[in-house]
Amino acid sequence: MDAIRQYKKSIVENKNLVLFSILLTLLIRFVIFYFSKDITSNDSIGAGYLWDGISSLLLSNKSISFIISTFFVFAISFYASQLNAKHGLIRNRTYLLYVFGSLIFSSHPVFIYMTHYYVSALAFLICIDILFSSYQDKTEARNAYAIGFILGISSLFSFYVLMYLPLFLMGFRMMRIFNFKTFIISLLGITTIYWLSFAFFFWQNNVAGFLNPFEHLYPILNNALESTSFSGESLLTAIALILLIIISLDYQTNSFRDKIRIRANIQFLHLASLFSILTFFFIIYDPTLNLYMLSCSISILLAHFFTLVEQKWKVITFYILILVYFSCCFLNLLK
Repeated sequence: MDAIRQYKKSIVENKNLVLFSILLTLLIRFVIFYFSKDITSNDSIGAGYLWDGISSLLLSNKSISFIISTFFVFAISFYASQLNAKHGLIRNRTYLLYVFGSLIFSSHPVFIYMTHYYVSALAFLICIDILFSSYQDKTEARNAYAIGFILGISSLFSFYVLMYLPLFLMGFRMMRIFNFKTFIISLLGITTIYWLSFAFFFWQNNVAGFLNPFEHLYPILNNALESTSFSGESLLTAIALILLIIISLDYQTNSFRDKIRIRANIQFLHLASLFSILTFFFIIYDPTLNLYMLSCSISILLAHFFTLVEQKWKVITFYILILVYFSCCFLNLLK
């Protein structure tokens, strides 16, 4: 028990961990930025209408792109922490959300430059915030429209984020607000964005430009797992899957300690992580997008898991995870 108390005092409840995580994140990102041999800023796959318009103007300079992406990393980490504080996801006080949020988004060269995925990741958290606020809410139609509307705006940056609408429909079910009305209204939120987009493209006499993203919706599925080439992204996703299995099994035995509403929220984050992993391996659309979505949900789950520590094996697992993290960062530098 002394080891657990010491762990909670020095890691979980240590305010200095926030500053330490910021400095460590900056260090890791600078090292990857300057020394990685495999930094690619492939921001054309799945890019939406707005990203196509602004990426060449704002992000042609790699240093500026790096700075903006770093800003988004800290914004996402901060928002995830506010999400926890607002909805009481973690019963105890913790600063681990800042650590996991910022470090996960600095674990691979794919995170180093600013891309449309960062906009979608932040929008994803906003949608989760709205979803958690809608638990048994009588104004579920407004929340359903807001989620559809935000997903629609996000898809103007990263088109394939629309495939996450079914996830939020399942979330409506978990929040006990799902019905035919919420389904239609969420679609209406997306339709609002695309009706306005169509009007703009029609005014520009460029209907073909509007239809271009929709022409790449088929095929949908990968043939099989073997068709997915092994890469650093695949390794991160595989590690996330192992962690998700451990976290999910543990939560099944300890979920009774949470209120029903909190239980539904945590279970949705489990579902969101699993959804991102499955779409990464089996859906042919833009796998990197799924890695960003996964990073959002798994960072909250990891903070939840490693904050509510009552067994020594979890403390050991935490330190093993640190070793695995830095090993992956080192391997990525060698590529």
